[in-house]
Amino acid sequence: ALVQEACDESRFVKSTRGPLDQIRNLTGDALFTAHHDEENWGLAHRILMPAFGPASIRNMFDDMKDILGQLVLKWERFGPDHPIDPTDDFTRLAFDTLALCSSPPFVSAMGSFLAESGRRVSRPGILQLLVGSKQYEEDMSVMLQLAEKIVAERRAKPTEGKDLLNLMLTARDTVTGRGLTDKSIYEQVRAPSLLLPLSSSLPFPY
Repeated sequence: ALVQEACDESRFVKSTRGPLDQIRNLTGDALFTAHHDEENWGLAHRILMPAFGPASIRNMFDDMKDILGQLVLKWERFGPDHPIDPTDDFTRLAFDTLALCSSPPFVSAMGSFLAESGRRVSRPGILQLLVGSKQYEEDMSVMLQLAEKIVAERRAKPTEGKDLLNLMLTARDTVTGRGLTDKSIYEQVRAPSLLLPLSSSLPFPY
C-alpha cells in the first residue's frame, strides 16, 4: 500500500531546479528537463515510457554485454603493466552501452557542458555572458551536431529495431495521436541527464 501511495503520480509535481534548469539551455523541454506543465513532457513521457519496462530493458542485455566485452579486451591488449583510467573508460562504456555517444569530442563537450551548468547556478546572471559563455556555446554545438547526425543516419538507413530512437521517430501518443517533432527528438537525443539508450551506428572503437 505504501508503494502504491509513493507511486501515485497525482501526488507529485515534476521539478527542475539548479543545474537541471541550466541544462535546459541544451535540452529544452526534453523528458528530464521539461517543466511539469509543459505539453511536450506529457507527450514524451507517454511515448517513451513503454521502452523502460522490465522486458524492454532485458532485451538490451546482450548489446550491453557485448560492449562490456570490448572494454575488457581493450584492457587485456594493453597488458598488466599499463595504467588504466577507470573514470574515462567507464564513462565511455556507459555512453557506448547506452549508445548516446559516439566520439571523444562529444565526451569532452558533455563533461565541460555539465561542469559549466553546475557553475552557472551560483553565478550572477550578468556574469553568464562574460564567463565561460563561448566554450558553453561550443559544447552545445558539438552535442547538437551529433544528435542531428544520429537522427539523419537512422532516417537514411531505417531499421526494424525497437530501440528508443525508432520509438521517437515512429510512435504516436495514445492521448493526442501526435508524434514527437524533430526539435523534440533532437532534445531527447542530446539530453545529457537522460542517457537515452539509443541504437546508433556510431559506436566507440575500443
